[in-house]
Formats: sequence, C-alpha cells, structure tokens
Amino acid sequence: EATYPSNVVMRGTTVVDGHGVMQVEKVGDATGYGKVYEGSQIESDVETPLQIQLKGLAGVISKAGYTIAGVTFIALTVKFLLSDSFPGMPAMDIIAHILNYFMVAVTLIVVSVPEGLPMSVTLSLALSMNRMLKTNNLVRKMHACETMGATTVICTDKTGTLTQNQMQVYQTNFYNLKDQKLGEDELSNLIKEGISTNSTAFLDFSEEKVKTLGNPTEAALLLWLNGQHQNYLELRENATTLDQLTFSTERKYMATIVQSPLLGKKVLYVKGAPEIVLANSNRVAIDGTYKPVAECKAGIEKQLLDYQNQAMRTLGFAYQIIEDGMDETFFVEGRLHDTDLTYLGIVAISDPVRADVPPAVQSCLDAGID
Repeated sequence: EATYPSNVVMRGTTVVDGHGVMQVEKVGDATGYGKVYEGSQIESDVETPLQIQLKGLAGVISKAGYTIAGVTFIALTVKFLLSDSFPGMPAMDIIAHILNYFMVAVTLIVVSVPEGLPMSVTLSLALSMNRMLKTNNLVRKMHACETMGATTVICTDKTGTLTQNQMQVYQTNFYNLKDQKLGEDELSNLIKEGISTNSTAFLDFSEEKVKTLGNPTEAALLLWLNGQHQNYLELRENATTLDQLTFSTERKYMATIVQSPLLGKKVLYVKGAPEIVLANSNRVAIDGTYKPVAECKAGIEKQLLDYQNQAMRTLGFAYQIIEDGMDETFFVEGRLHDTDLTYLGIVAISDPVRADVPPAVQSCLDAGID
C-alpha cells in the first residue's frame, strides 16, 4: 500500500545497482508515468487572465450602456411630456414620439458594444504567436501568448534547465598532491588508479563533446582525469578487479579491491560521502606526512561545510595497500570490515550554470517576474 511499492519498477526508473527480472504489467496511460502525463494536461475550461479582464470590461460596458440608455429615454420622455405641444396631441403621435425615444435608447445600447474588440484581441494574439515563432518558440494554443504575458512567477527545475546537466569537478583537495596536478609518483598513481578502477561510469568520445555514461558524479571524476591527460580506461583495464562493493545510498560509499600494476600490490580503494569515509579511516595523508584523524577532523568538516554552502556535491577518498599474507576479508555483509584506511582528501563537484542563464534570469527580473 506504499506510494511506491518496493517490488514495483516504475516506467522511467533508472536501475543503478543489482540484478533482477521484470514483468511488464501496465503500459501507456496506465503506468505511473502515464498518470503524471494525464495530470499535467492543460485544462481548457480554465479562463485566462485576458478572458477574465474582457469579461469584466464587457460587464462594465453593459451596465454603462443600459444606464445611459435608460437616463436618455427618461430625459427625452420627460422633456416631451413637459413641452407645449404635448397637450391635445393625438394618442398615435404620442406613441410615435415615445417609440422614437425608445429606439434612441436601444441604439445607444447597441453602439456601446465594441464589436471590433474580439477581432482586435485575436489579431493581437496571432501576431504574438508569429513573433514567438521567430524566436524558435512554437505556441500551440493562441491564449498561451497572453497567459505568458501575465506571468508573475516562473517555477523552473535546475538540472539541464539552469545548469549544463553535466557534473564537473569544481575543486580537488588531495592534501599531499602538489598544485593538484597528477604526476608519476605513488600518490598520483593511487589517485588516478583509484578514480579509474573504483567506478562504474564511462566516457563516450565518439562525438566532439565528450558524453558521460552512468553515475554523473563518477563520470565527473573521469572527466577530471581526462583533463589531466590520463586514460582512465587503460588504467581500469590494466588493473584486475578482485572484489567490489558498488555505491549504494545505504552505505554511502563504494569500495574496490584491485591488483595494481602501478604499485605491484593489491590495493583497496574507497570513495563516498566524505564524513563516512573519514569515519572509516585511521589516518589522513596531509602536510607531507600522516596524521591521526582526530587532529584533522575539524579542519576537514569546515572545508566540507564551505562546499556544501555553495551547493557542491563532495566525495572523500581513501585507500589501503594490502601487504602479502594479510587477511583480505574486508567486505562483510556488504560493508567494510576491519580496514586500515588512509584518507587522501576530498573533491567538490558541481553542475555548472549554463552561460545564457544569468542574462535570462535578469531579463525576467527586469520584466517584474519573480
């Protein structure tokens, strides 16, 4: 009876972990996706702001027309009754005069109705549709132009609309990495091999712009590696993966044990939520040495808070070199067990704002739209 039952896969769902078999039970509008689509359809019976205003204008004009016509009819009739020619006038002439005044009143009512208004409104909306088309906006319903013109607040999603929909590394903080540039030293080898092998994402170089496949956060790390002129795929294929815990929201980290050709030993690589990875680490590689976690924890937490206040996504990295003869039971019931991890640092990742967004937002603000 849950909103989203745990044994049901919705259309549009992305499977990110595990294996399974699915049976299709509903299609089209019967799916959850279809119900959302049906609910988002435009209600054609809802009056637009312009229709409401025109209705109000019509009411004012009608009342004014009837009032003026009534006053005019009464005034003309009273004037006729008080005239010198009224006494002794034949009944038929009196009726003819009153009918004439009534016709004047009816004429006033008729001419007060602006017959050209609906046509002028339609022409105005049609011209607006044409103008919108020239700016690559296809308006399906004529009244949409007017409705957009009456907008006071715009509600928009962020990803892909305000941002580029491609996560990118904003800043790296591998504490012992000089200038944050990868080289051929042991630390650089640990970082580039850890990012390459402890990942389920891929990069697609088939087009001019590099496309990312899989987890966007992991793909951002691969893009950073690529920007450092490192071939992640070669590093991944050269190293033999011995065991792996894929990322899950429950444990909030991913861990991989590989046979490293760069270090000539087995290495356990861990990445995930910085505070979780730090809690599983015994030391921090910082200031060219190794310090206990307790000494560095406050500084790292402050750094994380600074990134989070900028709406950055952060990842922490750690490793353990597995010496020959060491007990290799590091994964128990899907979690890290009895490890001796060294914390390498953190990476801040963001989805950059599209270049055309700030001017567009400013245009909306200048137009009085929130």
